[in-house]
Amino acid sequence: MRSMLSRGTFVTLVVCVVGALAASAAHAHSVLKDTSPRGGERVTTPVTVIRMTFNETVSTPRIVARDSRQRRIPGSLSATGSIVEFRPTTPITGGDVTVTWQVRSRDGHAITGKWSFGVTVANRSASTTPGRAP
Repeated sequence: MRSMLSRGTFVTLVVCVVGALAASAAHAHSVLKDTSPRGGERVTTPVTVIRMTFNETVSTPRIVARDSRQRRIPGSLSATGSIVEFRPTTPITGGDVTVTWQVRSRDGHAITGKWSFGVTVANRSASTTPGRAP
């Protein structure tokens, strides 16, 4: 009976240690919680800011936004706490956009990722003139 208790205690101890290690590893790095626009989304208004929200404060962000022809979209980058924002020099009014990013988490590790979204803004010149049919 003693060996069964010892084996059971040992198994319980191993399970607890492995669980604790897994839990601390899962929380060691920053996690991207949300993006705006969201991945796969097709927005119908001009995009003036691309925003990423993390689960904790991040530093040294890098964002590269590219259009459907793989041309880099110029803009400015800012980070405050857990929020990183990229503001295109001119609003994005059409096409597919791919965002590649990198940040440094509090533990010093670099975290990277990529997502894409589309922009389709209605052509304003196609609007109707009073008294005329479209």
